[in-house]
Amino acid sequence: MSKPQTDQLTLPVMQSKFLSEVIERACKSGADRNSVLKGCLLRPSLFDGTSQPIPSACVYLASTKAAEQSGNPYLCAEIAREYDWSTGFVAPATLSDMPSLGDLLVAWLQFVDAVQVSMHYQLIVEAERAYLVGRRFLKAPQPPGQADAWDVVSWSEMLKARLGAVWDQNHVGISVFDPQAIPNDLVPSSNVEQGDAWGLSMSFPSAWLMQQSPFPRNSAPDNAAALQEPLDLVALFRVFDYLGWPGLDGLATFVGVHPKALQRYLAKQGTNGAELIDRAKMHLAELWLREDTRSITEIGRALGYKNASAFTRACHRWFKSSPVRLRWRYTCD
Repeated sequence: MSKPQTDQLTLPVMQSKFLSEVIERACKSGADRNSVLKGCLLRPSLFDGTSQPIPSACVYLASTKAAEQSGNPYLCAEIAREYDWSTGFVAPATLSDMPSLGDLLVAWLQFVDAVQVSMHYQLIVEAERAYLVGRRFLKAPQPPGQADAWDVVSWSEMLKARLGAVWDQNHVGISVFDPQAIPNDLVPSSNVEQGDAWGLSMSFPSAWLMQQSPFPRNSAPDNAAALQEPLDLVALFRVFDYLGWPGLDGLATFVGVHPKALQRYLAKQGTNGAELIDRAKMHLAELWLREDTRSITEIGRALGYKNASAFTRACHRWFKSSPVRLRWRYTCD
């Protein structure tokens, strides 16, 4: 498999829908949302809207904290198992109607290599065993933890759907950073070993690759088109919590990239951190002033302004008006 382009590696992302479900389930089991999100750089209200890309590093930390606070080590695995992975393979039209598992895996690897912005996958075939291996592009300070359970479940269910009666979890081996996150009824705990924090793998009998089965043609997953679109950096910077914002250098460290590398990446996109942050704050200010659910003081504080005067000056620069007049105008509209 060819390696992804370098400009894809800077800000690995995942969909917020997964983390939203994890947090909601954890809170029902006694976790506190604010506590789960503390230190994750994400604003709590982010999860009240539609799903959108968020940095993978945020998911790693928040999902692990959610599982710990809920007291359920299988939290992410349980949520992942509620999804239907039987149509996870997206095969090209050139593939036969009776493809082997090996053919489908090769096609799947080509697909995810094009849409993934957080991991690179390989299929390694030896005489007796085959290995599906994923390696992360960046090494953020926080390990993936619970997030790996998502991949393990999806791989297991996809293979199980294609292999039918041939599938036997007793012949499957898993290497993952947090073995405690993998339920014993998915893969026996004796077959799960701890690996390093930045990769995971699944092994199974190489003979399974030759197993053929009818393949009903299915369309690409709903999020496939969105994943193939260039990352919207302006939208991405709207997901952050600017109260206690660590700055662009702090963000770079959090996601596992050198600050100068992040600056170069943004420059290639024709922008910079200061511009993206300013545009994000402008968008959020207008949104929250329209909603009329927070006081103007609360909005300014949430956007990281130390006092009302600083927020007022920003509003004059953005909208040529004060926040008080803007709220009055929006209320009258």
